[in-house]
Amino acid sequence: MRLRFDGHYSLQELKLETLWEEKTCVIIFFRRFGCFFCRLSAKEISAIHPLLSINNIRLVGVGFDEAGVPQFMQDGYFT
Repeated sequence: MRLRFDGHYSLQELKLETLWEEKTCVIIFFRRFGCFFCRLSAKEISAIHPLLSINNIRLVGVGFDEAGVPQFMQDGYFT
């Protein structure tokens, strides 16, 4: 699964290198988007999202389970 930086997600297999083909990115791997510790990490990394955006760097979260994705997005992580 891929949670894209623009607040949308897609359930698709993709090659990891396709994430940085268009521009530099920071990739964060999550066990589950609903995991408390994963959300804590997401909250911490979200603090630098404005700085990354200014420098044209994409913030990408990759997870292995779709559980918790809607709430993750609703809570505004990576924005």
